[in-house]
Amino acid sequence: CLVKTLVEIVYEEQRYRLELEAIINSSEKDSAKLAEVWKKIRVADSINRIKVFMLLDTAGWPRKSVIGNEGAVTIWAVIQHAKPEGREKYFGMLQKAVKDSDLDAKYLAYTEDRILTDKGLRQKYGTQFWQELGEKPYLQPVEDPGKVDSLRHTASLPPLSAFLKDKTGVDWSWKDYYRELPKAEKALAEVRKRYLAKKEN
Repeated sequence: CLVKTLVEIVYEEQRYRLELEAIINSSEKDSAKLAEVWKKIRVADSINRIKVFMLLDTAGWPRKSVIGNEGAVTIWAVIQHAKPEGREKYFGMLQKAVKDSDLDAKYLAYTEDRILTDKGLRQKYGTQFWQELGEKPYLQPVEDPGKVDSLRHTASLPPLSAFLKDKTGVDWSWKDYYRELPKAEKALAEVRKRYLAKKEN
């Protein structure tokens, strides 16, 4: 049944990402092991995409009353971890699911930020960050630092300082953001350059 399928998908969706997180946060900086886990993630994600996209294309977004909150989040996670064109294709369906109370608004915020950063643009809600192997995560550039917490509130997201403390394990402030901003802007500019080059071809 649908619920059982989604339970299987969430298992495949998460098990290798837990391995990935452990490697990234390790002090060993084992790039070979990291590449091996990424390969497993790509295989699992491609299988999950086939199942979920077929469901969405044939039956639309299932009601939360049928699949539960975990099922809805599983479908969102597969979209979130798809290729950029997949995220854009199903973004309207995500919007409708939120409007119909079949998906929590915070997940739409994550996807909107991901679509923006895919294009090398600044994010709105501050949900996206970069993390280099063995290093502390740092926030990708945001459109309007002064408004980001009020935007996060509208999407039922915690204040940015609480979110990043959870991610980094240490207190975070806007001083940290501005200190890391040149590095973050340089990385985002590279993404923008690749996105425009790909668009031209």
